Amino acid sequence: MESKRIIRIVFLCVLLCFLLLPALLFDWRGAESAGEKRLLAPPPSLLSGTAPNPAFFDEADAYIADRFGLRSPLRALHSTIDFGLLHSSFADRMVLMGKDGWLFYIDVRGGDDDNLRNFLKEDLLSDGQLERGIALLQSRRDWCRAHGMEFLVLICPNKHNVYEEFYPLRQPEGMRRGEQFASALSSAGIPFVYPLEELRARKQAYGVPLYYKTDSHWNVLGAMTEAELMREQLCALFPGTDFPAPRHTHSFSQVRGHGDLVSLLGLPVYGSDYAVNVSAVPDAGGADGGAEKLPRAMLFGDSFSEALQPFLAEQFDSVEFRFKRITPDCKQDILQVRPDIVIWEWVERKTADIIKDVPEDFSDEG
Repeated sequence: MESKRIIRIVFLCVLLCFLLLPALLFDWRGAESAGEKRLLAPPPSLLSGTAPNPAFFDEADAYIADRFGLRSPLRALHSTIDFGLLHSSFADRMVLMGKDGWLFYIDVRGGDDDNLRNFLKEDLLSDGQLERGIALLQSRRDWCRAHGMEFLVLICPNKHNVYEEFYPLRQPEGMRRGEQFASALSSAGIPFVYPLEELRARKQAYGVPLYYKTDSHWNVLGAMTEAELMREQLCALFPGTDFPAPRHTHSFSQVRGHGDLVSLLGLPVYGSDYAVNVSAVPDAGGADGGAEKLPRAMLFGDSFSEALQPFLAEQFDSVEFRFKRITPDCKQDILQVRPDIVIWEWVERKTADIIKDVPEDFSDEG
């Protein structure tokens, strides 16, 4: 009897510790989940103005769910079972399992970043969105030209539009949103590069994908494709400049998959991926020794622009990078740098978000 009593006491103590551990390890100070690439829910508010907050319990539930102790290892265990063993297609409504170990970012929580709707071509821009998007880019182009600078837009295609054959669903026929916006840019005469068709044409040529299998971004081969098409635009914008046309060679190795989509799953690794390196072939057609000096650039962009950096360095005398959107508060920064060209880069899925959120007016009076 005494041994049974001791076993019950030990069991209750272990159970109590297990129940208390999430509270004891509660994350009171964290503000961001780096692995999930999002902000954690803030503390709930008791009041909304002077009245009781009707959303208090929902806010408290989100706050506790984001911060309870052992959340990360338990989330990793859940993902291992749900995604790795059961092969569930969705994980936290952010990642979709594709074919042959490919992962795709979807974020079907709603809003303008819904990549699943984009793949299904259910998110085409309205006439009003197109007009506003063209107007905000025209205002920046006109302002740049008024200050002696050129303006160029770079749009990086969504991964699922380049590698739709690895998506678990079939893509419908018809125009994609990126193609729709590119057509509007062309009609408005705004210089841009949207290399979707070139990426689709090249994806078998290198023996390695142009996008990471386990990450939402392209690799250096994808970025190189955009940079090569960008050179054609630069030659048109700066007709008196002999821009370099370097050839490149690449090497790659197969590695464990640990891209940002794996992090979103809460896993340390998943499947396999490719590490790719690109290098310029020496003396392969740089600019003439007596050619006009290359222009200076200033690029505003997102994480896709990181892979572009070595190729931009080949085309410009210097490049200033700003990891942000071109909003009116950027004007003073641009005027201090005084580049020859201002470049705005963004990933295709952010097009509607930019149209909605970025102020249109970019005049000196604005």
